[in-house]
Parts: sequence; structure tokens; C-alpha cells
Amino acid sequence: MTAQFFGFFGNAFDSWGDCTEATRAYTNLHWVEAGRRDKIRQAHNMGAKAIVSAAAFIFKEPSTVASPHRESLAEWWNSLSTDEQAVVVAFHVVDEPYRRNDNHVHLPADEVTRNLNEAAVWLGGLTGKKMCITASGTEYDKWGVPASFDWIGMYRYSYNTNWMQLSYSVLNLKRMMRPGQQIMAIMDAYGDQNHLPEESRIRKYNEWWETFISWYGKDFVAICPFLYQSPVMMGLKTWGASDMPRVLLQMQSTGLKVIRSQTIS
Repeated sequence: MTAQFFGFFGNAFDSWGDCTEATRAYTNLHWVEAGRRDKIRQAHNMGAKAIVSAAAFIFKEPSTVASPHRESLAEWWNSLSTDEQAVVVAFHVVDEPYRRNDNHVHLPADEVTRNLNEAAVWLGGLTGKKMCITASGTEYDKWGVPASFDWIGMYRYSYNTNWMQLSYSVLNLKRMMRPGQQIMAIMDAYGDQNHLPEESRIRKYNEWWETFISWYGKDFVAICPFLYQSPVMMGLKTWGASDMPRVLLQMQSTGLKVIRSQTIS
């Protein structure tokens, strides 16, 4: 296993339920909402690194128009100690920007790309950290990959795609990425009341993810399954790996491979 980090997407978000204690034996990455110094310290105390999710401070959601709250984000970052800043490996700038623009805002796609790149350059200059974006494979297939991001988080879930579609999006993403960019594999650990979880299908789908990671190891930096918790999201009852025993066992095995590979290296 060549990825450096394993941590469930949003695993330290209060809104979904912090699951970091339950998964600490096989995770080394916490997704922390910007402004939460205590969560940065928690990651440090647990021997983990952190991605700071900062979209709410960067953009006037659901748009990619610059938010006036960027100054508050800068003040928060500068208030952290050097040791606390060292816990952070990347900033998550935005999720699904092209899809949300297409559904709600309707800016030209090239303007969205410019806005995304501008935000990544600004935040990268402020923090010196990696810049991360997440989106569906279909978004990248249609609109491409913004050049100013370091980590490209990509997902395609098993309830509405098959392994051939996943293959296409992974290989297409590799083709579009710039030198130095790496992939964050947002593996499948999800179901909701409209898409009931089928563990055999999810596990098989994730085996394809692992196949690609084994083939193209240097292109992958992190594995971040969605999700561990089973909260209510946007009014829907959802299920994460915590309620799927066989998927959870698969995720635990994958996470331990990542952690052990880092220990050996």
C-alpha cells in the first residue's frame, strides 16, 4: 500500500458525529472543520494528521465566488502555534464545485475553474499546505481538473455506477492530472434510504479501487472512504461503515495497510 493517509471523509465533523476515537487504531487522518483548534489538538494527541475543511470560509456557497470570511480564516490559521500548524497536511477547499454550480449558480465552467484556482493559490500562499478538492468522477470527466490543486479527491459510488465506469473515471483522471498532482480515493462506504447498502456490491467495488491503487501507487496519496458514521444528511437517513460489518472489516484492513506502510518507510 503506497498511500500515506487513511481517514473517513468528515470523520471529525461535529455535524456528522466525530468518529475518530472509534477508528483511531486504523486511521491517521482527521477531517477537521476550519476554526476548530481543539480538533487540531485532538489529531495531534492521537498521532494523526489533519485536513482542514474550509469551503464555508472561502466561497459564498454554493457558488465559487470569493467570501468575505477569508480574512477570518487567515486570522484563525495565524493564531495556531507552529506545532498545531504542523498537524495540518492539507486544506479541503471545496466539494462538488462544478455540480453545484451547474445546479444552482450557472457560471461558465471556465469561470468556476478560475475561481477555484484563485482560491487555491491564495490559501496555499497563506498556509504553505497542500490544496485539496473533491468531486465526482463525472465532474472531472466533463469539466477537467483545476491546475492549482495538489490532491484530487474523486468518488463514484457503487449504487449508481459499475466497475467499468469507475475504471474510466480513474484512468481519465490520471490522464488529465498535472505533474505532481495526486489522487485521494473516496472509497464507497455509503447507503441511504433511497439506496440501501448492499455490502457484497460495495466490497467488490472497493476491491476495484484497491486494484487501481496497487497499479498506480505513486498517483495516490490518501484513501478516504465515505463514510463511517450513520447520520441524517439533508433529511435522509444514511448508513456508513459502522453499520456495515463486512465493509467495516474491509476498511479496517485497508487502513492498517496504509498505517503499516508508513511505519515501515
